[in-house]
Amino acid sequence: MWKLDSFCVSLVMSLRQRVCQFFHFLYHSSSLLAVSWKVFLFPRSKRRNN
Repeated sequence: MWKLDSFCVSLVMSLRQRVCQFFHFLYHSSSLLAVSWKVFLFPRSKRRNN
């Protein structure tokens, strides 16, 4: 019984680590997308306004 509990705990911990890594990846990729969007789109809009 204790072995099963420890297995469940380790499984949950590894799953939590995977989810945290996934959200870190999502956050960084979205910030990179936002930065590239600003860099590429904002100069064009400024040129159009001028």
